[in-house]
Amino acid sequence: MLKDHHDLLLADLNAAGLCKFSCTTQPGRENQLLIASRDMQRRYELVAPEFHPSVPSNILEVSLASSGVTVLGFRMPAYDKKDRALKRPTWNWLLGEAERLRGDSALIVGDFNTAPGDSKAKCGDCLEKLVQSGWQPCLSVPFLSP
Repeated sequence: MLKDHHDLLLADLNAAGLCKFSCTTQPGRENQLLIASRDMQRRYELVAPEFHPSVPSNILEVSLASSGVTVLGFRMPAYDKKDRALKRPTWNWLLGEAERLRGDSALIVGDFNTAPGDSKAKCGDCLEKLVQSGWQPCLSVPFLSP
């Protein structure tokens, strides 16, 4: 059934003109990342940190052919309680990748599972480090209270 949803999503993206895509593999029940574009993509093989099986399928880097813009897709795993301490090393890996890309035309997009104003214990300081190192937030969506 999931395969059917995957195929439907790709068909919808194709119908919208986003016919070039890269997707991570899905080991077991882990999440995947997909980057879709109108432009040809060159996919890069990143060396993912190996401290948790969720990390490799949650990172994807491509370069768009006509513009040369690099897109780093990232999804911070929603670590459960026993693995929550891995959020900081995962952020440290992402901050290292951000430093590598800082001088390029690049975007880092995704779900960081971290919000502006989060405490240091929840890695809120890592968002601040991205901005302090020169990265610009391109979208800020306020969280709505129930």
